[in-house]
Amino acid sequence: MPSNTKHVDYATFRIRKSETFGNAARHLAHLDYKEYLDFHVKQEDDTVTTTLSSGIDDDDTTIPVVSASSFDSTGTIIINSENITYTGTTSTTFTGATRGAESTTAASHLSGDTVAQIDAGGIPTHVFRHPDNTYGLWPFPNKAYTLSFDYFTFPSVDLSAHGDTTSIPDRFGHIIVEGATSYVYLYRSEVPLYERTFALFNEGIKHMQTLLINRLDYVRSTYVSRAVHTNSASF
Repeated sequence: MPSNTKHVDYATFRIRKSETFGNAARHLAHLDYKEYLDFHVKQEDDTVTTTLSSGIDDDDTTIPVVSASSFDSTGTIIINSENITYTGTTSTTFTGATRGAESTTAASHLSGDTVAQIDAGGIPTHVFRHPDNTYGLWPFPNKAYTLSFDYFTFPSVDLSAHGDTTSIPDRFGHIIVEGATSYVYLYRSEVPLYERTFALFNEGIKHMQTLLINRLDYVRSTYVSRAVHTNSASF
């Protein structure tokens, strides 16, 4: 996750459409971590990884790695967004490599980049949250699909001086003033004024949260359409 992440909305995970890989955009269902461990963790046994022992260019046909001993003798490996097929291995290399396989693009890669081989996998359908606040996918992605998700951040700068700029829009500046004022009243033991300004502060915070996260369901028309019927009679 980005370093300034405060809260991730796992209900918003989706895969973006890719002409290169031929996949449509799709929403990822949220999978409970325990359910993943109970029913889907076997996919981790079908994945082998190592790292590049030195950097490679986009036309190199021998791929140097820390260890290739656990990989198939022939097959496909994935480095970043590039799939590479190979025809042989040594203890520390993949040989006879065809770069940019399976509609991917050949690219340069750095020493230490992860090299993976996935026996199963496909287009992910579910996302789950690890206890360390990272996320996992099921099934494992077999290509470098692009994910999007929504998350909330910590403020980038704490307010400490009178001239500091907040990370919220200026139109909500009065809410911060009301919060600061309420604590001044509390410090001065002026309890009635503290309670009044703190109530305004709390109400302002709720209003600000509603607007900033686009929960506008309370702003809706109360207009009720009624058909007008005209009765006519013949004499």
